[in-house]
Amino acid sequence: MVGLHTCGDLAPSTLRMFAARRELASVCSVGCCYHLLTEQFDPATPPTEAGGVCGFPMSVYLQEQSWFCGRNARMSACLALERVTVGQGIQMESLFFRAVLHVILRDHYDSFKSERRVGNIYSKCQSFVEYVRRALGRLGLDDSKLRSPAGTLQDPTASKPTEMQSPL
Repeated sequence: MVGLHTCGDLAPSTLRMFAARRELASVCSVGCCYHLLTEQFDPATPPTEAGGVCGFPMSVYLQEQSWFCGRNARMSACLALERVTVGQGIQMESLFFRAVLHVILRDHYDSFKSERRVGNIYSKCQSFVEYVRRALGRLGLDDSKLRSPAGTLQDPTASKPTEMQSPL
């Protein structure tokens, strides 16, 4: 059995299928998109989402320990270390924008997780304000909660640009 680009839960599903079928002699599974794995014990995952068979953990030992990685660890598992070490990998500003967006969603919209995904909008935006507008639009949320008394959306990154620069 061969699985190339076994995205998210497809990798553990492939391994479970291999283990269940005696007629399969070998398996080669190249997993990816680890950030899409479902986790049985992740407190950030609503119980209804994780109600079925989850991708992680697969081992009985880790299940007995109620082990989970969390979204940050899964996202980090997707990074190509070769690109990171030569300065091509992590887009610090895009990660910063996403982190600030998460705080905005938590503080102004009481939202910790959405069924909808923002997707890759950073490269299409000229500013943080545009990023937030696009993200809220994709999530079906109104940006009026973020407007100042003057009626404009405030950019929290504008007053402290040095915080977005890496100390390295």
